[in-house]
Amino acid sequence: MAKQTFGTSHSRRRFLKTFTAGAVAGPFFAYRNVFAATPKKVVVASGSGTYLTAQTEGYFKPFTQETGIEVELHSIMSLAEKRAMVESKNITVDVFGNEYSDAVVMGKNGWLETIDYSGFRKEDLDAIPAVDRTPYGLAINYWAEVMSYRTDVFPEGKGPTNWAEFWDLKRFPGPRCLGDPSYGYAIEFALLADGVAPAQLYPLDIDRALKSMSRIRQDVTAWWGKAAAQPAQMMNDKEVVACSVSNGRIVEVIEAGAPVAIEWNQGAIHKSAYHVPKGSPNKENAFRLLAYVARPEAQAAAAKLIAFGPTNPLAYKLLDARTAKFLPASPDYRDKMFRIDYDWWTGQTPSGKSNREIVVEKWEEWKLKG
Repeated sequence: MAKQTFGTSHSRRRFLKTFTAGAVAGPFFAYRNVFAATPKKVVVASGSGTYLTAQTEGYFKPFTQETGIEVELHSIMSLAEKRAMVESKNITVDVFGNEYSDAVVMGKNGWLETIDYSGFRKEDLDAIPAVDRTPYGLAINYWAEVMSYRTDVFPEGKGPTNWAEFWDLKRFPGPRCLGDPSYGYAIEFALLADGVAPAQLYPLDIDRALKSMSRIRQDVTAWWGKAAAQPAQMMNDKEVVACSVSNGRIVEVIEAGAPVAIEWNQGAIHKSAYHVPKGSPNKENAFRLLAYVARPEAQAAAAKLIAFGPTNPLAYKLLDARTAKFLPASPDYRDKMFRIDYDWWTGQTPSGKSNREIVVEKWEEWKLKG
């Protein structure tokens, strides 16, 4: 049996653990928009690194040019920190940008403003799926957890094409890595591998998923969690021959020349959302920013800088074929993928625990069984 490693540190996706009071907001970044100073502003806490750069260039700078509203950037916040800010009524951020699950949890608990969609363009509201523009969250992009394999081991077009084949160790031998279920990964893939149809995934049968994982456990050398770059690096270094991985991470490896392919079939579509905290001091400006980000030109501009797919499908008309082929929910393969059900993951069980917490508990027990 191969030596295994598991995701070890907690991330903001561990959003359903008991929250502690007293968390405070992080400091403002030094960045201020270079455009003329104005008393109008909106404060945004959303991402870092390349993702923040894509938002800045695709959304924030052109938004300021058009409206005169300055965008100030705040460090990204955990769900516990956001809750503490709202409950303290000391609101210093107007827009949060995180995994959509945060918007679901905060909306259910009354910690968010209801988004005013009256200022959005009709063509954008008509184009964006209703599930991506809810009262408490506007989905701004998609990212996907997809299958990837080494083409120098399995020639492109002859690698695994679904999770049942990924689980087939005889036909597709070699070490692989998968996402750590305690971070919300891999449970759906294990069920698909066991014959569950994508449309019948939810509610997830956790015990069946873990039993399915036991069949492949001997060849899974790592269960990645917060270290989202890990599977892409392992693929690049040929430590594994196949993996589940964020599309953005593996695209970087492909573009660097590694013999690696993406299989989009049965990929899991996740989404990031903007949401506005209850009591936002600049909520009207926040709603104007959200309306701007809903436009196809804004989403296309960001997608050119990072491989996150637009939620407004009109954006694909503004993207070249090479860019579009690496984006989740591209028209070429969106029907082959499935959406993560955030309502299930954040939902509570009769025990009072969330489904996420039950997954974590059962996963920890499964790991101890060896």
